[in-house]
Amino acid sequence: MMHTHPENDPHYKGLAVNGGVETQPTVNPYLQNRAKRRDFTAAEYAEQILKGNITVLSQAVTLIESQKPEHHALAQEVIEKCLPSSGKSVRIGITGAGNDHRLGANEAPPAILSVYLGEQLTTVINNLVGGVADKSSGAKGTIEVGVSSLPPLPKDFSDRNRTSPFAFTGNKFEFRAIGSSHSIAPSNIALNVAVANAIDDIATELEAAVAEGTPLNRAVHELLVRLFREHMPIVFNGNGYTEEWKKEALARGLPNMTTTVEALECYSTPGVTAVFQRHGVLSECEMTARQTILLENYAKTIAIEANLTSRIGRTAVLPVALQEQAEAAELTVRTREALGSKGALPEEKRFTALRTHTLGLAEELDALDKARHELHEVEDILPHARAARDKVLPAMNRCRQHIDALEMLVGDERWPMPTYAELLWVR
Repeated sequence: MMHTHPENDPHYKGLAVNGGVETQPTVNPYLQNRAKRRDFTAAEYAEQILKGNITVLSQAVTLIESQKPEHHALAQEVIEKCLPSSGKSVRIGITGAGNDHRLGANEAPPAILSVYLGEQLTTVINNLVGGVADKSSGAKGTIEVGVSSLPPLPKDFSDRNRTSPFAFTGNKFEFRAIGSSHSIAPSNIALNVAVANAIDDIATELEAAVAEGTPLNRAVHELLVRLFREHMPIVFNGNGYTEEWKKEALARGLPNMTTTVEALECYSTPGVTAVFQRHGVLSECEMTARQTILLENYAKTIAIEANLTSRIGRTAVLPVALQEQAEAAELTVRTREALGSKGALPEEKRFTALRTHTLGLAEELDALDKARHELHEVEDILPHARAARDKVLPAMNRCRQHIDALEMLVGDERWPMPTYAELLWVR
């Protein structure tokens, strides 16, 4: 026997719920005619990017940032394809006098641009290139090479490599070479342009292969395998701080531009200008202007720091060093009088160290001031920046060596600046 709800009884006298109202048409009639966004093929991405379609270019960049498993393989190939040919352009985005001190130490990556993939993703790529099934630890399924789609890839559970400038951290890449005072815009421009160029190249090759009758899945697979083999030299999962890596990177053909001037000199080379001019991102005139401004900024920064080094050395460090030296000399003489010449060996040793570094600092300050004056006489911007790097900066570092030594010899109550110990632990 079927039971009906009391509200459906015609003799029901209580409150009833009506059948509702008819759905009204949308308020904005234009929405009905608006085409929904569709996914582009690689060939369509390339075609629109070449036409200067910024919207499609942004969608292509989104492919790299996507967390969908089906985007990972192609997105990863785009990243690895763009960096070897565009590494110098990416390096330009992290230039600056301050970042030159940072790169290669203090949990900052080296100036050598490489990619850290982690053990699991590297295994997946190696197996893809080798044509074998991948049974990586942590995977929820076996990834067979050559299938039309991939199951979700496991996140890499290894600790992120702090010595890598471009590290894969689970489901994204981190570009970690930018200094804290830097704008992220130059690096983003370089990375996005490199990605666009790589997508263009990949799409062109796939389009040509398909036009010749090769099935799309097979063409993608063959292209991925070939490109991974060609660009694996940029993958490095080891310690980027070691001297062995510098030698290995040189053998792999990876550039190691340790100074801002060296990196900016590449700004006007055909290989770098072509990266930015290919899709009209920067013209030759714009690139020359940026190169000039960045070189001038570098030289001015070094000049300001050199002037400050000279003033601190002459007005703060040398006076207290001379006072400490005078007291050490007097102490040495009194100790000799009391104990004889052999009894004053510790005092003489301290006096000699003070005298050596005080005299050395005075001489190096004179050399620094001479380099500063010579710097102002250089007019052309590139020689000006080179002089700042090759003459002024080394003179500053030589002054720094003597000042650091004097900091360990002069008493804390007399030293005019907070010591490293006070900065880190005492205060």
